[in-house]
Amino acid sequence: MKRYIAEYVRTFVLIHLVGIPVTNTSVNPARSIGPALFVGGWALGQLWLFLIAPLIGSVLAVGVYMMIREPEVLITPRQVEQALESQQAERDRGRGRRE
Repeated sequence: MKRYIAEYVRTFVLIHLVGIPVTNTSVNPARSIGPALFVGGWALGQLWLFLIAPLIGSVLAVGVYMMIREPEVLITPRQVEQALESQQAERDRGRGRRE
């Protein structure tokens, strides 16, 4: 958990140190939506990208994840029962030797 927090902090600091001075990026959506509504024109014309781009990025990220993830190993209830039975049999054999 600490690793994820540290990664988040590093990313947030990088956005503030590089993104804001270079591109005037807005980290807080209210700082983009509010002025765009008041200014109108070109600012309002670019607002759609601020709202839609994260959605497109998340859909692409899900697609990439689905392509690279490990397939789930699913077992049937019968296989679970067999595994439990064999494990119990091993335990019983082990107890017989100790007694």
